[in-house]
Amino acid sequence: MNTPVLDRPLLTNLARAAAYGGLALVDPNRVRGLARGAYWTALAGASAAEVVATPDTDPRDTAPWAVAAGSLVVASIGLWERTDAWMIRALRDAGARRPRLWMAGLTVAGVAVLAVVERRLERWSDGTDDEFLLDDDLRRVGDVPADVHGIVSALLDAVDGYDADRLRAQLATARSGSIGDPQALGFEVAADAPAALLHDFVWPVVATFERAGRSHEVVLEVSEGRLWRLSQFVDDEDLDPETVDWSWPSADQLSVTPGSRTWE
Repeated sequence: MNTPVLDRPLLTNLARAAAYGGLALVDPNRVRGLARGAYWTALAGASAAEVVATPDTDPRDTAPWAVAAGSLVVASIGLWERTDAWMIRALRDAGARRPRLWMAGLTVAGVAVLAVVERRLERWSDGTDDEFLLDDDLRRVGDVPADVHGIVSALLDAVDGYDADRLRAQLATARSGSIGDPQALGFEVAADAPAALLHDFVWPVVATFERAGRSHEVVLEVSEGRLWRLSQFVDDEDLDPETVDWSWPSADQLSVTPGSRTWE
């Protein structure tokens, strides 16, 4: 599973929003002298830092773009000042009693929205723009439920090879959590756990069970050599997922056969 290209931790995004919100509290048309230079230096520096801090990039490659971003801010000081004055007038005309505070609030909200948009764009570019959460977003992480532990153990025991021993060792200390979809759950594996030599693959076992007249298939996925996701599928394109009971069966309810999935 790829690490999100623009994924920033929550605290970083909060600090980012607070910084821009703080700058928005300052009226650029009223600062003079050294204070004016400090204000525009801070804003240009923040713009440059946004470029340099982009994850999964080499700062040496982004440095020229960072300089360009900072220089653009400095070159457009007059436009910034006129835009700021126009927005303050618009907020005052709209009835805002403290337009500068409103400006700061809108700036913080804008930064938050931008963080969400960045994440969605990353998922779209990575081909993962769905309702699933990413690895680092597991919710309600805790011990692997006994039924899930039994299912994974049964799948790993069904075939030889594929570094099953290493995956069993991972399972022994793994934790699991919700990925935002009732059909699947994700695993959190210790960083020092031994990884399988095969990095990204679907465990080569067909595991099915019957429930409410439907055949469910259980699929175990490995990513970067580590247990990643356990999912259920029902072979019915017209099925409303909300009408299905997606609870996990016990291992003894599974029919387990070495092989590949029966549908895509």
